[in-house]
Amino acid sequence: MTVIKSEKDIYKDLLPQLDKINFKQILWGEDLVNYKLVIYPQRITDIPYYKKISKNMVSIGIVYINPGANQKVKPISVMLNWSDREIYIERNTLNKVWKYLRTSVQRGIDMATVNRKFIRIITPEDILVTKYIKMTKTDFNKMFHLPEKGRMNNVSGSDPEKDYIYYYTRDGKEYHDKDCEEIRNMTPETVCTAKRIPIGIIPCPKCRKMLYLRELCKPFYSDMKDVDRILTRGKIDEKQVKKLINSYGMRMHTDIDGNLIVLCNEDVWKIEGLEHGSFSLWHNNYVRTGQSDRKKTSGYHIHEIRKTTLEGILKYISGYSFEKHLEAENLK
Repeated sequence: MTVIKSEKDIYKDLLPQLDKINFKQILWGEDLVNYKLVIYPQRITDIPYYKKISKNMVSIGIVYINPGANQKVKPISVMLNWSDREIYIERNTLNKVWKYLRTSVQRGIDMATVNRKFIRIITPEDILVTKYIKMTKTDFNKMFHLPEKGRMNNVSGSDPEKDYIYYYTRDGKEYHDKDCEEIRNMTPETVCTAKRIPIGIIPCPKCRKMLYLRELCKPFYSDMKDVDRILTRGKIDEKQVKKLINSYGMRMHTDIDGNLIVLCNEDVWKIEGLEHGSFSLWHNNYVRTGQSDRKKTSGYHIHEIRKTTLEGILKYISGYSFEKHLEAENLK
């Protein structure tokens, strides 16, 4: 049987160096297979909803290994959102250490494979969340010095999950979202996956809302938590989320400023003022190309409506159509 040693064992003689470092918690690169690395540009305080998530944040250290250096075991300071298992790391910091961390994360993947432990990632790049940084795919690959087989093909604000699959066990009665805690209790031999909802079994009650959110935010999966916070604050419950998807075909994500972007039918909407509850609704710009035709253009314009709740705004959006808009214009 193949044995892959942990870096904690390989470098155990150097562990006393870490005892001098004042961190509440220390993670090694191989531990990151169970976390997400959220990259931010410069200041973490500029992240949308930072004030809210900062309540769950603690400063921790991540150990990376540089075999060619005099000090082989080195820590970097990052912020951990323990409630979401997300680690926030500054872009330039990650750029300096990723080639070392990547090797350690790959070791963690290999260890899980050999020890038959279930993890949700395939490559080290799967732990990276890039929604707060703007870069092309080429820029991303160059920035992190990725080898050809590890190159990122989907970094425009969404996670590499375009082939999202459902998880269930061979004899199970429920299917699960990929981030459901129940998946950890499955044995690898019994795990089954599907790209579409499995027939004949029901959604897991623990992750049912997560399943709906993933469909609602597709393909911007990394925005799920932000969208969930917005909907929860706006008192939009699980049944309403299901209706938004199934009855109106809505899709949602957030922009870099934390505003809610809503796609419904042929239109795109932006809802601002979510932090303060004083909502303003913006509608995609367009130009008239005929008596009853239009062509969408870039940007938004303010859309005056008398709605004071998120539920009311979403109801308005779900019932909007350009045809109804023209009918209202003709009545004036």
